[in-house]
Amino acid sequence: MMGQLDLIPGLVPALDSSMGQWWTPPRLAERIAREFPIEGHVLEPTAGAGNLAVALAKQAEFSLLEVNEIDPRWTPSLRHRLRAERELGSVKVHETDWLETSWDDRRWFDWCVMNPPDESKRGVHVVDFLERALLGADHTVALIRLNALTTGERTRRVWKRAHVRQLVMLASRPAFGPSGGEQEWCVVWFGPEAGPVHPTVWWEDGWS
Repeated sequence: MMGQLDLIPGLVPALDSSMGQWWTPPRLAERIAREFPIEGHVLEPTAGAGNLAVALAKQAEFSLLEVNEIDPRWTPSLRHRLRAERELGSVKVHETDWLETSWDDRRWFDWCVMNPPDESKRGVHVVDFLERALLGADHTVALIRLNALTTGERTRRVWKRAHVRQLVMLASRPAFGPSGGEQEWCVVWFGPEAGPVHPTVWWEDGWS
C-alpha cells in the first residue's frame, strides 16, 4: 500500500484502520479530478495522505482549495506534497475534525470532493460525511461503496437532500487494502438540482 504514495521518507505513518483509513489510489484520484467540472472554492475534507488533494491541485480550476485531515501524523507530508504542486497561497491545509467544525447555514463551498472513511471503529460512517457535505457544498463528488446508501433511516435522509447528477461504476476494485478491496465501489456526483442522471463505467484493469 505504501508504494502508492509519493511521500517524504521517514514521514509515512502506518494506516489506522480504526479511523477507516484507506487512501484513494493516485490514478483513480487523477481521474476523479479530471472528469468532473470542479472549480471555485473546493474542499477535500478527508485528505489522508493527500492523493486526491494533490490531483485536485494539479488539475482542478479552483480559486481556493481547502484540505482537511483529522490525523496529525499525516499533515506534515500532506503540506509537503501540496507545496510541491502549488504555492500554498491558494491552498489551505487544516488539521481538524471536519465533522466537528462549526458553520452556519450558508453553503461555504462550490465543490466538496472526497473519499470519506467508509466505517470506523469510532462509530463514524460514510453517511456522516455525506450529510455534512450536502449541507455545506453546492456539489459533492464522493468515492463510496456501491451499497453504502441503500438501507437505514440515515441514508434515507441523504437521498431526501441529494440529487444525483452522475453515477460512475468502477469496473475493477481500487487497491484500497485487504478489506477495502472486497467491495464494489462507485463515484457519485451530487448536485444542487435534479436533472438527468448519467450512469457510466470507468474501465480500468486496476487502479494503482
